[in-house]
Amino acid sequence: MLIILVLLYIQTIFCYNVTINSINIPKECVMNYSDIGIISKSEVFKTNEYTAFYCRKDSDICVYKGKSPNVRYVNFPNEKGNIKPYIASSCIYKNNKIECLDGQEFKDDITNKTVYCSYRCSKDSDCLHNKCIFINPKDQLQINNTSLVGYCAFNNNSPITQCESIYKSYFFGLFDDFHIHCGKLPYENCTTIEECSSEVCRTSTSPHKCSLNYYESSKNHASDSIYNIIAEFIFYICIIIIICICLCCVCVRHNKKQ
Repeated sequence: MLIILVLLYIQTIFCYNVTINSINIPKECVMNYSDIGIISKSEVFKTNEYTAFYCRKDSDICVYKGKSPNVRYVNFPNEKGNIKPYIASSCIYKNNKIECLDGQEFKDDITNKTVYCSYRCSKDSDCLHNKCIFINPKDQLQINNTSLVGYCAFNNNSPITQCESIYKSYFFGLFDDFHIHCGKLPYENCTTIEECSSEVCRTSTSPHKCSLNYYESSKNHASDSIYNIIAEFIFYICIIIIICICLCCVCVRHNKKQ
């Protein structure tokens, strides 16, 4: 008995658990803790950074997310405009099975403690996509004001969409295109690339899933326009030179025949 008490005491000293309903959620659990980064959707489409945003479908409100696939909690305005934490992590369907993450551990740099951020939910409003599912039907019987026994999942009627920067390279990297596209998040079901924020719909899975887009331009986007002008100039010069060479060859052959 004494050993158990000692182990529990050690766990309390070096590790503590956090849920979405905790009063003081530490920064390790929230991806936008230091800066919520509220921005309008019109401003999102003006960005020239390699990044991504969560946006409400029914309003012009977005928050900074970043390109990292490591999702935790996110501070986001609710339908009334009040900031509250949501569980951004969602279950995914893989090989006809549902895979859910219970939570993640993070190290608190200040206290040196291990923080365990739970991704379990008890109601839809705990989840960014407004859907809390219960894999085990018995779990629903355990729900009360304190228990978190469900998992957040993607929702076809989700109030959230993701807007992210897309880079595409053309003609062996000579031309580089940048734009912002909004759509479904990675691992959501898709039928076309336009449905996905990444413009990547993986057809190798059944059903098809939106995938991550990791392509980032090696050039600074601020100088892209100048680079593209120079690249286009060189490209057209090369085309003109090739046309001139072809015309010269035709003229030479024609003169030889005469």
